[in-house]
Amino acid sequence: MSHILLFISRQEHEYLSLHDNDDAALEALVRYVDDHWAEADLPEDAADPDPLIRVEAWVGSTQALYFIAEASVGR
Repeated sequence: MSHILLFISRQEHEYLSLHDNDDAALEALVRYVDDHWAEADLPEDAADPDPLIRVEAWVGSTQALYFIAEASVGR
């Protein structure tokens, strides 16, 4: 069974989740960034309405690494 994997690594934290499609994985990434926005030490007005610009700003500030990739889960 094929899934989409979202992996985020920053400092001493890792986050991993599986999703049914790319859109769901991207939504999870944006939700993670929004939930951890305060940790990026960015000014409040840096929170752009465009979610991909927010992700870019947050990743740049936190030096996080993330990837979204297809993953097979078998038994």
